Amino acid sequence: MKTNRTISFLFMTALLAPRLAFAGPLSLVEIADEPQRFIHIEADCYAVGQDKAAELGGELAKASPETAEGVPVCRLVVLVPGKDGARPKRVAIDVPQ
Repeated sequence: MKTNRTISFLFMTALLAPRLAFAGPLSLVEIADEPQRFIHIEADCYAVGQDKAAELGGELAKASPETAEGVPVCRLVVLVPGKDGARPKRVAIDVPQ
């Protein structure tokens, strides 16, 4: 049984060796110099939501990027504490990006 594993390992190594020998070197500099192709809008909406919640004295429940009438907006849901121990009030806000 050990002989079969050894032969299989040697066979696979012999098959992969030419690919590894002729593979070009990896360059991390080229990868780092590429322009950023993705913008993290959700993270930005979350940050805007945190600011707005602090402004209203509440807690951010939800922040999501959406489009309203062709304009990108951050749709926020903030829970503002109720008066005298009442349930929190749910406030929905659209903030243009």
